[in-house]
Amino acid sequence: MATNFFFDAHFHATLKKQFARPDNSTQPGAFSNPWTTAVTKDFLEKLNGLQKCALRSLVEHSLASQSSLSQLHNNNVKLGITALFFPDKGLMKLITDSKPFMRLINNGKLGELLVGESFKALQDSNNAFGTVERDLELLKSANAKGQVVALLKDSAFDPQPGDVPQLVFSLEGLHCLRTNLKETNSDKVIADILVNLDKLRAKGIRIIFINPVHIDDSNELFANQAYAVDAFRIGGFDERHLRPKGNGLTETGKRMIRELQSREILADVKHMGWIARRQLYAFRKAENITTPLVCSHAGFTGCWFDNPAGKFSDYIIAPPDTEGPHGIRLNKANPYLNDNSIGFNVSTINLFNEDIVAIFRSNGIIGISLDQRVLGYSDVVDIPNGDNDPRPERTNVIRVEDGPHRELILLTDTDYISPEEFNAEPQFRTLSKNSAIRKRGVFAKKKRTNLADLHARHFYLHIVHAMQVARIIGGEATATTMLTRTLCIGSDFDGLIDGLDCCPDMGHIGVLKQKFVNEFGDFLNEIKTPVKIILPDGLSVEHIADRIFYENGRDFVLKRLDAMQGAPTGPVPGEMIA
Repeated sequence: MATNFFFDAHFHATLKKQFARPDNSTQPGAFSNPWTTAVTKDFLEKLNGLQKCALRSLVEHSLASQSSLSQLHNNNVKLGITALFFPDKGLMKLITDSKPFMRLINNGKLGELLVGESFKALQDSNNAFGTVERDLELLKSANAKGQVVALLKDSAFDPQPGDVPQLVFSLEGLHCLRTNLKETNSDKVIADILVNLDKLRAKGIRIIFINPVHIDDSNELFANQAYAVDAFRIGGFDERHLRPKGNGLTETGKRMIRELQSREILADVKHMGWIARRQLYAFRKAENITTPLVCSHAGFTGCWFDNPAGKFSDYIIAPPDTEGPHGIRLNKANPYLNDNSIGFNVSTINLFNEDIVAIFRSNGIIGISLDQRVLGYSDVVDIPNGDNDPRPERTNVIRVEDGPHRELILLTDTDYISPEEFNAEPQFRTLSKNSAIRKRGVFAKKKRTNLADLHARHFYLHIVHAMQVARIIGGEATATTMLTRTLCIGSDFDGLIDGLDCCPDMGHIGVLKQKFVNEFGDFLNEIKTPVKIILPDGLSVEHIADRIFYENGRDFVLKRLDAMQGAPTGPVPGEMIA
């Protein structure tokens, strides 16, 4: 029977609250109360006209709250995995190095939601775990009706209309479990992480999975990160300190995976570099680890990394930087449509087909991100820097010859690879010779209309691609399983993302589901190359929507909670946080 309930594998209930004024945080209406939904005017009302024009896009797309507890509750999100998070030191540096932006914050121009003293406290702190503990305290806050969210402790889960959301947790980066970010001794770092992890578990905090790394090199001890900040580069920020370092999964990282495995906590591969992911899969096979893999908020590259049917290097559209920052300009993958308007972001932070197969075969889940950039959409930006401008070039447009009398103007993405990985993997140094793939890329049109529909089509494209990868490895039965077990929503709402125009926040999740139900069949009918794509027998679009938007994620979490039985569990199942 169809439901109107929702699940989300990755959202931030408290991230932006860390930057708000902390006074009276548990009171209904306080900006640091996670039930409070911020809106655009909360950021803009104290700015003058010029400042509002300059910041409106940033506010509307990234700053306005996107997954408050009120939004979850009012839109029937009955179960969610909320990410506990300490803002990376590198991320804080990127923001605070922007003097005009910080001047507005320190002068109170962005209101109570972005407060200078909170920025300074986060920037100065080396106790990341203390911030995680504070986030958990914030989740005890009540709304105006006196309601608080509930922690789900075991698989006894039977939500009813009107019930508050029930939460389990992830940690976005192992650094979030550290009390001293200055410590460099690996044994002491691991001991610190495990003490704090077990402290959470003893309190009944159910940690379903952990990202070993995030966007800077604070977790290089375990693995290296993939490049995740191209939007900041395009936006004019100097993000060079956030480019990847290191080479793959380290021996210390393997030790950490074993520790997580012993606690039935899964590895979330989002943010790991490609070689680190590939080495993780090999390590799990060698160790006979059979627990599920997860990518909680994913986009797809739309291609294999290395396969006779196609490879990553086919999409390298300009000679890679062999000496300098190891930047790679990438054509967008467009294997299904001929309209040159939508395609995948081939950057290595996204999942290759090999990743999709590994996660599927492990009985894991893939949460589809609702970040327009991750799904492959890019605004056209073409602002080359001046000779005296030290910032990286701000352009995602490239012109390539197509025969003697024609030029293709292509929309691209830029990836950065760590020096060690760049030298270790020949594909990163190989310029594409496949001109046919260039012609199937996304053309850089200056004006694009109906962005809500365009963003939705990127979302549909991901579901098509997962279904087709499953067909390749196992036929119709495998395609059915992909749609009815593996895929779910991992929005990353409130995670400093650019949400889809058709679904900018959790308040629109029902709209996206209905849009999918109404339009996915017609979208499939548009795809005629190389063959017509149809749904597996016996599956309706409505049933697939119920599975992806709620049931797949729900079933996965309940199975994981069963697997955790026997480990120290703390308070009574179903107990409220307060």
